[in-house]
Amino acid sequence: MAQSQPKAENLQINFQFFEGKIRDTSQLRLTISFHNAGNDSAHIYTPLKFGIKYDPYDANLYFEFQKQEAGGYKEYRDLNICYLLYDSAAASKPHNYLLLTPGNKLFLTYNLFDRTESVYTGKYKMRAHVLIDSKDNTYLYISSRWFEYEIIRDIYIVRNDDGSVRVNNIHDTDK
Repeated sequence: MAQSQPKAENLQINFQFFEGKIRDTSQLRLTISFHNAGNDSAHIYTPLKFGIKYDPYDANLYFEFQKQEAGGYKEYRDLNICYLLYDSAAASKPHNYLLLTPGNKLFLTYNLFDRTESVYTGKYKMRAHVLIDSKDNTYLYISSRWFEYEIIRDIYIVRNDDGSVRVNNIHDTDK
């Protein structure tokens, strides 16, 4: 006999992200808290895995970015990420998940620097979308508000010939 799948109708989700001037990669950490305020257990897909928009078969998190240009914000696409759409249905597999029982909380983190290992000087807005289970057995994305931040220096990974890596900051505009 199949077990009915826990639903997320009373799941409270909170997004936390540093707003202000980003000086190092530790400030690029997004934390998503899940609080089960209902009477039934809920599946929380783990770990947070970045992917493209509406690709629930391979990822449970995607982002929208805007960069300030000419006095306003415009959609920003990081050229270090492949945005090509592909047929993910063939790769469909169940997500790993934790069972969040009633009254309990779970905190998951994801560092935006892990997406591309590079961030560039400028003012940005970011909105995150996390995948949850809905009560009708479909996937549902919960969206954060827009977070505003400023990268004050280019930060990127340098891979050395010996296989080691280091973070390189090429200039600082906050002097």
